[in-house]
Amino acid sequence: MENVKRNFFIKKSILIFGFLTLFLLGGQSAHSATTAQLNAARVNGVAWLLANQNGDGSWGNDVRNKILATSAALSALRKAGVTGPNYGNGIAWLANAHPYSNDSLARQILVLNEAGVDVSAKASKLLAQKSSFQ
Repeated sequence: MENVKRNFFIKKSILIFGFLTLFLLGGQSAHSATTAQLNAARVNGVAWLLANQNGDGSWGNDVRNKILATSAALSALRKAGVTGPNYGNGIAWLANAHPYSNDSLARQILVLNEAGVDVSAKASKLLAQKSSFQ
């Protein structure tokens, strides 16, 4: 059951992130949605993200995916102009999260930097890990 919930969350997050990205980038095509449809998708996506935030400020259910899910949610909220308490709680959680891979550390650095958090120690850690692979 937990895998079903996690898979549903990931698929819905990707769908919402896609709609938000489309809206924010202003993609146009011969079959593009109307402005009203895009605005409705944006509002629904932001509402879903806010309603599905965990009590600790993160998003996601699986420990290994929380940094990924939280980074994506925070990036989408920031791009949508939502920087209230939910955003702040997410940033606080992300700043204190312990990344399990270079990928999660890089995502953590990108989002925290966008939020104005000092990421110099985390960036140094990532660079040191990169150097160990060369």
